Amino acid sequence: MKRLLFLIFTIVFCFFFNEGKAQVGFSNTNVINYQDTVFSSDSAVYTVSVQNKSNGPLTGTWQVILAIDSGVGIVIIDSILFNASLQPQDTFPVVLNKIYFNHPAIQKNGGNVVVIWPMFGNEVPIDTIKKPLYVVEVTGVHESTGLDKHISIYPNPSNGRIIVSSSSIDYPVEKVRILSIQGAVLKQTMFSQELDIYNLANAYYFVEIQSGKERVVYKILKH
Repeated sequence: MKRLLFLIFTIVFCFFFNEGKAQVGFSNTNVINYQDTVFSSDSAVYTVSVQNKSNGPLTGTWQVILAIDSGVGIVIIDSILFNASLQPQDTFPVVLNKIYFNHPAIQKNGGNVVVIWPMFGNEVPIDTIKKPLYVVEVTGVHESTGLDKHISIYPNPSNGRIIVSSSSIDYPVEKVRILSIQGAVLKQTMFSQELDIYNLANAYYFVEIQSGKERVVYKILKH
C-alpha cells in the first residue's frame, strides 16, 4: 500500500512539475533561405519559426542562437533576443542576422553543421535544428589543390555540354555538381565525365568535382 501511494505521489508530482516547465522549440525544421552548399564569398539571412510547446502561455524574453560545429567544437555565430507573448502552440518567425561564410569558425572545403536552438529564460530547449553545410572556398577561376593538378574541364565557355576528365587513376571523377552563383545545386551526376547543361540559362556557374575526400571548384560560362 505504501509503495502504491508513493508511486501515485511521484506521478502526480512529475505531472505538475512538468506542467509548469517552459517547453520551447520549433514548429518545424525548415530554415528559410537554407542551402547545404555555399561559397566562402557568400552570405545568407536565415529565418526560423519558434514555437511555444508548453501547456501555458509564455511571456517574456526569448532567444534564438545560431552556431557552427566544424568538428572541433561549437562556436556561436549569432544570437537574437526578442520579447513576445506566445500562447500554447503559437509560433513566431525569427530572422537571424546575416551570416558570412568566410567566418573563421567555418571550415572551408570541409564539413560543417549549422546548429540553431531557441531559449526562454533558463529552460533547456526541446528542439534543436542541425543542418549540414559545405563551404567552398573560391579563390579565383578555380581553387588550387592536389586534385586540381589532375582535373581538366572543357570547353569553357560552353554552349551546352561540358567534359570533366582526370589525368590520374588515383583521382577518378566520382561526382560532378553544377551550382548557381548563389550556391544552389542545379545538376549533378555520379561517375560520369560528361554533363549536359543545355537547358541552363546563359550565365556563369560553378562546377564542383569530387574525387574521394577531395573537391575542386571551377567557374564556367554557359553562352
